[in-house]
Amino acid sequence: MIRSAAAELHSSGLLRAGDGLRFVHPVVREVVLTQWPPQEVGEAHARAAHVLHLSGRPDEEVAAHLLAAGPVPGQWVLTVLRRAAGEALRRGAAEAAVTYLRHAVYQPVQPGERAQVLLQLAVAASHYDTGLAVSYGTAALEGLTDDSARSEAVGVLTYSHLLSRGKAYAPDLDHLTAELSVRADPASSDREPLLRMHALRSWLEFERPSTRAEATASRAVLDTELAGNTPGERQLLAIRAFNALRAAQPAPYVAEMVDRTSVNLPTFSHDLFPLHYFVAQALLYLDELDKADDLCSHLLRETRGRGLELLASSLLVYRAGISLRRGDIGKAAAAARAASEGHSAAGERPYTMTMDTIRIDTLLEQGDLEAAEHIAGAYSTADPTDVSWEWPRFLMSLAALRTARGDVRAGLSLLRECGHHFDAAGTVNPVICPWRSRAAAAQLALGRHDEARALIKQELDLARRCRIPRALGVALLAAGSMARGARGLEHLAEAVSLLERTPAHLELARALHEYGPALLRRDDKHGARTALRRGLDIAVRCGASSLAGRLQKRLYDAGGRVGSRGAYGCSLTAGEERVTALAAQGYSNKQIAERLFVSLRTVETHLTGAYRKLRITGRSELVAVLGDISSRGPKDPHAEG
Repeated sequence: MIRSAAAELHSSGLLRAGDGLRFVHPVVREVVLTQWPPQEVGEAHARAAHVLHLSGRPDEEVAAHLLAAGPVPGQWVLTVLRRAAGEALRRGAAEAAVTYLRHAVYQPVQPGERAQVLLQLAVAASHYDTGLAVSYGTAALEGLTDDSARSEAVGVLTYSHLLSRGKAYAPDLDHLTAELSVRADPASSDREPLLRMHALRSWLEFERPSTRAEATASRAVLDTELAGNTPGERQLLAIRAFNALRAAQPAPYVAEMVDRTSVNLPTFSHDLFPLHYFVAQALLYLDELDKADDLCSHLLRETRGRGLELLASSLLVYRAGISLRRGDIGKAAAAARAASEGHSAAGERPYTMTMDTIRIDTLLEQGDLEAAEHIAGAYSTADPTDVSWEWPRFLMSLAALRTARGDVRAGLSLLRECGHHFDAAGTVNPVICPWRSRAAAAQLALGRHDEARALIKQELDLARRCRIPRALGVALLAAGSMARGARGLEHLAEAVSLLERTPAHLELARALHEYGPALLRRDDKHGARTALRRGLDIAVRCGASSLAGRLQKRLYDAGGRVGSRGAYGCSLTAGEERVTALAAQGYSNKQIAERLFVSLRTVETHLTGAYRKLRITGRSELVAVLGDISSRGPKDPHAEG
């Protein structure tokens, strides 16, 4: 009968030719559907869904009809919709999974089943919308009685709450994790629920330092040795490693724990999120940047095709942080820009303050104070009473901006506030928070030598304790900049020696910026020029145009016009030097061509070559790199050439 009806519809020109039963055009389909009452359309979809289900068709194909059918009786409906959601999630279609599960919630189900569907909804929504995930997770908790399911719900709620930076309201997570910790049996052979809850509580305490969980009797279990053999042990081992790093414990001790935690790192899941998160943070501050980059790339590959939009966005911020730690200003700025411009279905991206902090840092290095001020202005009304761990890091960058604008007192005040937050949270390692050396420079500028020396001593002691070369190099740089004579030169020489063995290229350029004048004061002109020239090369390669300008000035003051390397510390030709000098003074390409009696094409070629060698992208960056030089140079490079 079906074949006969299909043949008749084919002959009438309503169905397409072939085996499939499809209308010749969507308009024809709409016209036919308008002839049916909505109730009959729903019933037809329900019958079609049932036939397809019995025929063994894919669950998502069946679910498409169920979505159009309204409530359909039968346990099979809930099963199909939940399986279809699982299929959608595996192929990266989180929003489709949420659509299937929303329909499942309104099917005739038992209260316990409804809570399980809401939990599945929370997991799917957490891929792209933290507010939606928290809403469904909270509703699921009301109906979940099994501790394992409640633990999963609390995990999704914690993940979503923290990635939303607290904007997605969640129930009292600290109370919930404490309650589940107490109910878990420490003497049980399966300690995983207990370990999981303590991992979540530790993550909450780190992200929101104002949250401090009270110790419980079960916490004694966690004081034992963690072998890292189970998921729960590995999560806590990663947290323990990062807490040791924050407390400035020796780097080899921290690195050994991180290695045990990160070997054969499992695929990302919500149940393991603190594991990947704290491994990534530890690698970043241990200066294991190649490993950090590999982990970031691995996780980004895992996000492809899985719809993990929020995780992908946070990884872009992390990648920008890696580039900044390397001193690659251009790459860090590009990665932060990509993270800020990335699409988010919920309109909120995770770690926006960290992203903006990186953007401020890169703009300061590029000499664009106005753009940095514009970004900082967005936080002028921020409430510091319930700050996240991102806030003190932001304050360090804001202090650098205020100091760059000439307000040293404001910069010092911000650094003191930053130090208060870091110390209160137990973060004293200068590789994470070198606020003391920065505050010492401000104190010195204000003539407070005793206060400056005390801060430098504290940072040097902490840096020697943590045994991370970057931290000690930065502290020695601050000490050498403050001291004079042989002692100061010794500190600076040691800083250069330490930093050149690290990926901290920008810090090395800063050390050379101070080391050169110290050598000059010892009448070592050749050594001073060599150090400053090397620092200039590094700064230019890093894209740190502001530092490059200061290094060029010091090189110029030291009498350094260095043969074939050119006036700008890289191998510009004589023609490129003449053209860039005029471009930095504001002349257009046409005006440059007229002044130098060359073609417009020649000017463009010279500028393109200079941009490539200076590692910049345009005239605005050229001005930042060379503006200070051109203001001291001859007004007509043609006459000099």
